[in-house]
Amino acid sequence: MRNKYLIIETNGKTLDFRKDNRFILCDPVDGLNPVSAEYSSSKGANYDGERMTNARLSIRTLTLRIKVLEPVDENRHALHSFFMSKKKVRVYYYSPSLNAYIDGYVEGVSDQQFYRDDMVVISIRCFSPYFVETSKSITSYNTVSYGFHFPFSITVPIPFGSLSSTDHQSVLNKGTEDVGCTIRIKALGGDVVNPVIYNQTTDKRMHIKVTINSNDELLIKTAVGEKSILYIDDVALDKTNMIDSLDRTSDWITLLSGDNVIYVNAESGVKYMQVIVENETLYNGV
Repeated sequence: MRNKYLIIETNGKTLDFRKDNRFILCDPVDGLNPVSAEYSSSKGANYDGERMTNARLSIRTLTLRIKVLEPVDENRHALHSFFMSKKKVRVYYYSPSLNAYIDGYVEGVSDQQFYRDDMVVISIRCFSPYFVETSKSITSYNTVSYGFHFPFSITVPIPFGSLSSTDHQSVLNKGTEDVGCTIRIKALGGDVVNPVIYNQTTDKRMHIKVTINSNDELLIKTAVGEKSILYIDDVALDKTNMIDSLDRTSDWITLLSGDNVIYVNAESGVKYMQVIVENETLYNGV
């Protein structure tokens, strides 16, 4: 696999094939390529063929072939205790251009005993087929302008620096898949009334009818299965469900693969908005 390698974690234990002299991870490792799609379709009396109604990705199955070194029996049993059927594992994939992981469950362990090579085959079922980049992408709508640099000489007072904001940013989704995101809107120095987030790339917007008091925060999650809107009180640190404050004409913001131009606005208090957009990077294959 040259400059590529895998590290497996489960139950607080780690198996690093680069450093562990008990095992050798052998080629090929199956299941790293993009998984195939499954389609649903419907037939109609008035047209030929069928019409596609839905498409989804299949689950991913990883197959590892591990050569067990001497002492074979001792090391084989150690491998069995690591890859226990039904147990959750996290597989990290590292290459010069990508660090990513995928979660799965051990489906089965197959020993090839009494062969010339003592080989163990591990099957891992990944019900979410995506590899997730280990670091999240973070885009801030605020920048700091420094007032001076060392060494310096001043005759009148000047600020150390100033915080400025912009109403739009290009949010890059480096992955192959469209993703949801986490949007944090914090009110600094004043109240923010009825914030709006607009993705110019998809022409989708979220209009939230809420007043964010100074120093409080609105936390928005748009990923499938995690959609929520929470109001966080800066003093009491209470979290209040505000999903009912989403305007009926709104859409949940998603990020297409590539650049997404995201605008932020509000009915009042735009200058007090501190906005951070955070998203995972997903790959159908590595």
